[in-house]
Amino acid sequence: RTRAAAFNEPLLARHLRAAAALRACAAQRGARAEQLAIAWAAGHPAVHAVIVGARTPRQIEHAARAATLHLDAAARHQLSCAVGLHQ
Repeated sequence: RTRAAAFNEPLLARHLRAAAALRACAAQRGARAEQLAIAWAAGHPAVHAVIVGARTPRQIEHAARAATLHLDAAARHQLSCAVGLHQ
């Protein structure tokens, strides 16, 4: 990973900011960051399916909760800005 661009500057700082924004947005909604990420991806009009990997039954339970999350336009915009899709 030390040579991968995603784990080095300038991308590393961008990715860490996006992760922090995701955690903050999730906390505001009483959810986990991974649940919010799944819900956001699943709700994107260009996405037909979200494939989620899990190693434990608990991870499956957490991922399944994403199906119950409703993201309003403000949350979608906040997350899109966090990952650089909107300025």
